[in-house]
This record gives sequence, C-alpha cells and structure tokens, in this order.
Amino acid sequence: TDFRHNARASFLANNLANHFLHGTLPVSDRAYSMLSPYLDTHVTPEMVRDVLCRFFDIEGSFVQVTLPQDENIAAPTDEEIAQLLNEVKGLSLDAATDGAKAVKTEEEKKAEKAAEQARNAAFDATIKPGKIKKQRKMPEIGCTEYTLSNGVKVILNNEPDSTDLSTRGRAVVPGGQTLLENDEIIYATLIKGISNNRTPNYAYPEFSSPVNDISMEIGASYMRYLFDIYDDLSFLGDVAEKEMEDADKENWEHTVDVFRNFYRQLTTSDIDLERYNTDLEILRQQALVPKTKISEAQTALAAFSMASAERIANLTPELVAGASPEKMKLVLSRLHANYNGMTLLIRTGKDPKRMLPLIEKYVASLPADKKHPMQAADRPEWHAKPYDDKHVAIIDNPTPIALVYVIAGQEEGFSYNASSVAHSEALTNVLNQLLINKIRINHSDVYSIQATNTAVQFP
Repeated sequence: TDFRHNARASFLANNLANHFLHGTLPVSDRAYSMLSPYLDTHVTPEMVRDVLCRFFDIEGSFVQVTLPQDENIAAPTDEEIAQLLNEVKGLSLDAATDGAKAVKTEEEKKAEKAAEQARNAAFDATIKPGKIKKQRKMPEIGCTEYTLSNGVKVILNNEPDSTDLSTRGRAVVPGGQTLLENDEIIYATLIKGISNNRTPNYAYPEFSSPVNDISMEIGASYMRYLFDIYDDLSFLGDVAEKEMEDADKENWEHTVDVFRNFYRQLTTSDIDLERYNTDLEILRQQALVPKTKISEAQTALAAFSMASAERIANLTPELVAGASPEKMKLVLSRLHANYNGMTLLIRTGKDPKRMLPLIEKYVASLPADKKHPMQAADRPEWHAKPYDDKHVAIIDNPTPIALVYVIAGQEEGFSYNASSVAHSEALTNVLNQLLINKIRINHSDVYSIQATNTAVQFP
C-alpha cells in the first residue's frame, strides 16, 4: 500500500463523516492544493474586511467591560465605546502596513523567485558547515543519535514515518532564564513575542523566506525552538508522475528554507522594532494595572519555597521603562553565542538520510564554545528555604474558595525519575479519593474538589 494514501485516510474519513452528518462538502487534499494559490492571489484584505463588517454589525453588538475595583479608574461611557467601535469600522487598509498581497504576473513571480534564490545562495555562502563526528543507534525508539562537531546532538528517526508526512523539530538548549540577569528578566517575555514572527518582518526584507515556521520559548531552565514542515504530497487518488516530482521538489525547497531559517533564527540578534514596540506597550499597560489581593497572594506563593524572591516575575513600570531594543539585541547575541549542549529531535516522513546534509550545513554550523557546554547558572531562587514556613492569605471572594499548597523542597536525595513521579501520581489519586469521600459527600454544596501535584527538578 502507498503510504501517501494511508497517511491522510483519517482526513478523508472525517470529511465523509461531516458530509453525512452536517451536509458539508468533502474536499480532497488535491483540491485544497489547487485552491490555496487561487485564494492567495484573488482574495484581498478589503474583501475579508467587508465580510467581517457584515458579520459583526455594531448595531447588534454586545460589549462587556471589566475593570478593577479602583475609584481612580472611570468606566468608559456608552457613547465613548460606540465612538471607538465606529472609528475602528471606519479605518482604511494600507497595503504597506497590513501586508496586502498584490496580484502578480507570472514574469514578476519568476523574477521574485530568482532574486530570492540569489539572496539565499549568498547567505548560504557565508555559512561554514560542520560535520557529524559520531553516531549511536537507539533501537529501542527506532532512532539514531548524531553528535555534531559543535557539540549539538541530533536524534533522528531511522525510517520515514509513514503515519505523518510532515517534518517536526524540537530543539532544547539548557540555561533559559538563568542566563538572564535580574534587570533582563523582562526580555524573556519580549523574546517570545519577537521570535514567533506572526507578522511580516518589514524591518529585514532580505529575509524574504517566511520565518513563521520557527517559534521559540524561553523557560526557567531551557530555551526551546520548534518547527513544523507540512509536505502536501498526499493527494488522494492517482496523480501524474511529473506532478508528484514537481510537488516533491517544491516541498523539498520549503524544507531547506525552514532549516536555513532555523539557522538564521538561532544566530541573528536583529529584532523587528514594530513588533518589539507593540509587545513592550502591552507589558507597560499590564504593569499599570493595580495589584489585587489575589495577584499579591499568587506572587507570595510563587516565592514561598525559594531562598530568594528577587527574580520572581513582578512586572513594574520601572522594569518596563528600563527595557531597550539595544539591550535586547545584546541579550540575544549572548543567548545565541553557544549551542554546545543543545539537543535537537527531528521526526520526519521523508527519507531521514536526506536530512543529514541539511543537519551538517545548518545545525552543525551553529556557533559554539566547544570547551564549555551550555548549562543553567546557579541562581539563588533554585534553592529551597532551609526551614519550614507557612503563609496564609485570606481574601474576600463572592464564592467561598480554599486552596491548600503543600510544598516539599529537597536540596539533596530526591531522584526525579519515573518511579518518583509514579509515586506522586498515586499519592494524588489517594488524596482525591479522601477529599471526595469526606468533603464532597458530606457537604453537597462544595464543588471542584481536586488534588493535583507537580514535581519539578531545578538545575
């Protein structure tokens, strides 16, 4: 059987089920692939705007305004809200800022593609590829671990995944927020927004290939980069061999683009200033929101078991005011200077061996300090308080609620493994049964009785 057909069988089954149950039109993958370019060139932002304006008529709108209980904050009047809605409805679209796509001729498309290929070739010429130094078979999971010349480890499946034609990558870099100083914590949030380019990057048009295939998140003890490549070779039904070859060539070019952009994403310190200013303004507004008893209690709880609360996220106007794009570029430069110690997991529906030249070119070439692998810095907040303590917060709430947290911190002797996690899950189940039997049955007006657990290993 042809894996291309089997891979999308569930897609076809859902289409047919929805057609039977709801009368929707079943559409094949091949039809979607033909429809997508048409929509790209014929549906304009103005058409979408007109449809939305008809769907969301101001006359029939319901507006809910939620404000904190603060005498200094006045609620907007009905007239002010109506005026704002009318102003938004009357806004005009600007192709320069709204990313409108102009319909291009075939000659223009060919010239644009040739220019893009030339830029990519010039960019690739600046990269010095690395090598695969050694490999280790992992038969228990059907993968091979490749150790690269820069210290990066890549885990790749040995055979094509016949259940999913896409290629997915998950890269984890140790260190995360511990690599940021106290006055740099705000950039952990800003970097998330900047790296996940959901809007066109007009500041750097030479990066013409879309970079929104790559996303990044910076956690407490790691930085993680994710990418997905979906290859639409799963046409349902027979297709001409030439058509399949053309589709494969186009999809492979896209795969190379994503790897190229993965390298760019992990090496550039450039930022989209428009996106940066937008995200910073959101943080500025959040910092101005008055603190409530609930938010104060949450902050106290977050710092409860830690030896130091200095780096607990406490968004203040002063912290936001201290941020600057220049400083953020310096932070990015530092974070992107060393990938020795990174692990990249790739699962692909292609021939995995076809990925190896891309890995050597775009992953083994990442900057690295070969003598010092990346690791989390030893920060005070990773250490537990050396004594027992308790914190009680009594908050007026319309509906009575009680939350009890039992926090056990062990500097030595705790093994974070499958056995200890399983024991934690078992304890949680026992606590849930005790709570339900004792409280829920005896007091029928008590809801949401539950016990949960989280086991965390700090660096």
